[in-house]
Amino acid sequence: MISNKLVVIAAFNLPFEAHIAKVQLEAADIPSFIADEHMGGLQYYANAIGGVRLLVPRNAMRAAHEALANDFQQYLEELPDPVHCRQCGSENTAPDTQNKFPALITLLLLGVPLLFPKVGMSCEDCQHFESN
Repeated sequence: MISNKLVVIAAFNLPFEAHIAKVQLEAADIPSFIADEHMGGLQYYANAIGGVRLLVPRNAMRAAHEALANDFQQYLEELPDPVHCRQCGSENTAPDTQNKFPALITLLLLGVPLLFPKVGMSCEDCQHFESN
């Protein structure tokens, strides 16, 4: 009868973190339960009660620790090649949006944006912007 008691395997600050760990345990066929999930939305109260707790049966405690220790690095994809600037050839580019502020101002003043933001890539070295 003692082996069916639930024990806390981990505690989290936010509910979604507990759900991610619960999915890891479910993938390993380990039953798990989340306690105090709704209190986790209230940041200050979650810490006061010990966070959002993930519970497993006592007899599955060792398997749960092993399942949560797996970092799944072998399943991660490699990052794509960086985007090169067409003007200077630099790899120092980042997603960017132009005309956000004027579009917001006209939307607030007139109720309709007269200018629309442009989404694209901006080069940090030469300041070249290329829209998508």
